Amino acid sequence: MKLITKIEVPKFDFSISHNTLIGFTGSCFAENIGNKLDNLKFKVQVNPLGINYNPLSLGQSIKRIINQNLITENDLFLANDLWNSYDFHSKFSSKNKDEAIEKINDAVLNSHQFLKSADYLFISFGTSYVYKLKSGNIVSNCHKQADNNFERILLTTEEIVEFWLQLLKEIKEFNPKLKLVFTISPIRHKRDGFIANQLSKSILFVAVNQLKSKFDNVYYFPSYEIMMDELRDYRFYKEDMIHPSELAVDYILERFGDTFFGDETKEINKKISKILAALNHRPFNTDLSNYKEHLENVLHDIEDLERQYPYLKLNAEKKQIEPS
Repeated sequence: MKLITKIEVPKFDFSISHNTLIGFTGSCFAENIGNKLDNLKFKVQVNPLGINYNPLSLGQSIKRIINQNLITENDLFLANDLWNSYDFHSKFSSKNKDEAIEKINDAVLNSHQFLKSADYLFISFGTSYVYKLKSGNIVSNCHKQADNNFERILLTTEEIVEFWLQLLKEIKEFNPKLKLVFTISPIRHKRDGFIANQLSKSILFVAVNQLKSKFDNVYYFPSYEIMMDELRDYRFYKEDMIHPSELAVDYILERFGDTFFGDETKEINKKISKILAALNHRPFNTDLSNYKEHLENVLHDIEDLERQYPYLKLNAEKKQIEPS
């Protein structure tokens, strides 16, 4: 008896390993998958300038990284005792203006170097709706400012495609080897309303399909379809019934791995997962001799893995193991 609708993932002419540089950018779904790979010791960079849900804000962030467009104090505003930028996530906000500027500009410069060398960039679009300052531009983050400061606009497919056609050309010139994989976030934007959310997602699908048809280095991974069809059950959602649960993210990561990982990469993942599970096992009494022996065995596994694959770095895991 068939009890699941299996989504057919298109074939890709490349694979991902622990020795490749992988960027994840866009919605919080990009963070979900990117952080999972980071835990598995892939060389990843996840949303270096913060979460971006709409295609234009996300694209502007990538442009800023490519052009190393740094900010000045004129790009900040003071609210709730914090210096903020409408172009950046609140993680960059600070009570000290110079500190906020330094954090943002360091992130831009570091991201420039990473993107220049990256092998893959996964781009997750979340919504076609944007918020535009009535006195200025489309923002990445409203920083909880009053709604009447903004105008809510639904982007058209044409607006998204026109912007990204030019950006994709710039990206290809900046890093010719970079492969880009688009995905549509399966997280529904409840604030938009469910009907409007579906319209918003539809615009994104059409836009990505048009972009993919025009470039040989642009691909699509169906995370949205996997969530909506393979995991068509509320047990795969968090309590808000909107965001995917940990189980759902793990499942999509598994489908991601089946698509992009070779046998050797999967085997390395198993060994790293075993090490992480062993380190998470801490008895009440850590002075027991058998626990110290357990840690010595884990350290041996780490060192053996690093000898076999010198590009793997498990320094943080080794620090957890105190010398006996």
